[in-house]
Amino acid sequence: MVKLSMLAARMQKMKANNLAGIERHNKRIYKNHSNEDIDGELSHLNYDLMNRQGKYADVVKDIIDSQKKGNRAIRSDAVLVNEWIITSDKAFFKDMAPEERDRFFQEATNWFKERYGQQNIAYAQVHLDERTPHMHLGVVPMRDGKLSAKNVFNRQELRAVQDELPKYLQGKGFEIHRGKEESERKHLSVPEYKEAKEEVKKVKEEVKKTASKASQLAEFHNNVNDRVKTLMERNKALEDEVERKKALVKEYVQRVEVLVSETKQGEKPKRYRAPMSEPIYQPEVKTERLRGRMVKMSSEDYNKMLASQKNLENNHEFLVKHFNLLGDMYYRSEKEKQRLAAELEKANKAIPVQNEFFVPAAELQKAQQEIQEKDKQIQAKDKIIGEQAAQIKSMGKAIMQCAEFIRDMRKQAHDLVNDLAKRMGIVPLVNKLIHQEKEQKAQQQKPMEIEVADRKPEPPKKRRSRADDWGMER
Repeated sequence: MVKLSMLAARMQKMKANNLAGIERHNKRIYKNHSNEDIDGELSHLNYDLMNRQGKYADVVKDIIDSQKKGNRAIRSDAVLVNEWIITSDKAFFKDMAPEERDRFFQEATNWFKERYGQQNIAYAQVHLDERTPHMHLGVVPMRDGKLSAKNVFNRQELRAVQDELPKYLQGKGFEIHRGKEESERKHLSVPEYKEAKEEVKKVKEEVKKTASKASQLAEFHNNVNDRVKTLMERNKALEDEVERKKALVKEYVQRVEVLVSETKQGEKPKRYRAPMSEPIYQPEVKTERLRGRMVKMSSEDYNKMLASQKNLENNHEFLVKHFNLLGDMYYRSEKEKQRLAAELEKANKAIPVQNEFFVPAAELQKAQQEIQEKDKQIQAKDKIIGEQAAQIKSMGKAIMQCAEFIRDMRKQAHDLVNDLAKRMGIVPLVNKLIHQEKEQKAQQQKPMEIEVADRKPEPPKKRRSRADDWGMER
């Protein structure tokens, strides 16, 4: 009986660009191996339990093509092979006879054949030229005519391999049990596992060597940092004080220059005026019938439509009036600003600036007081101007929207009147009413019934919504 050992079953995903590399490793095609555990003199003992002929890429392609359903192409980044590395520790193989060792790998291969199909096993390469015997077994993840590694080897399936494969091998007479739970979380190849193990050892040694030096350097570094921090804080405080004084003098000098420059330009403020409304559009209509139908309409309904347009025109005139009032307020504010700038220029002439960075204390204080008073006045005016400009902009948008609405509603109203006149065959009467409304400017008239012909009227249709009426074409 062999000593009780753990089964190591790790999986790695192989895409199209990985097949050539894993084939060279499994078949020992190259002579110079990066893995120091490989003994080239023993490589002739390696064997493949599947014995498929051809390159891995061709074998995998044949497996996929023989089962694939549909004409959809395989994605270039698809996982073509899930390679499992089956092994155990050295104690498990130490006293094992060669025949028993070969039977171990054969039984493991049989389990994969039964679970995933013999036709999907691309290779089962056994390596005996390294420190621990192990097997590379490649499974093409085909299921129901589709290639899908995510569905075949999902998290539940990976756990099932770790649980059921050891039980199967125990039933075949091998004293082996399940590996640790954590081994499912990351599947590494044997060379990768060995390389990672060596790196951990090297890192631990380096940590031990540098631990004492690190503590000494850390203490020295902290002392130096404290001294540097103190010096930097003092230097920063001095620099801030110098810059603050320079910026204070420079700010007032620049203010004077800007205000003087604006005053010299002497540009007149602009006046703003809102556009006037256009006259009501009244199209010429033709005396035509609409399919011989008879329609009745009261003059009251017609007058209501004209009154609605008149109301919209009155609203537009009201908006124009208030827009012009705001424009005049803005104009007066701009003129007052120019007057204050001129007064500021006179006051600044009394400030004898000697250079860019120095002004006598008494004269500077006097100039500062005068500038502050003027600044307050200018800021108050600027605030009023800003508020008025915002109101003008808002009123301008409202006027444009109102004008566009009036234009659209006026056009739609006359299109509706034109269409109704055509339907009733009373185009001359409608034109006459329009001209009378212009001359008399009357909005109320006695209702009268207008009939086009003596034919019997058709039953009234279902009442259309106002939105549909306004959208009728002429």
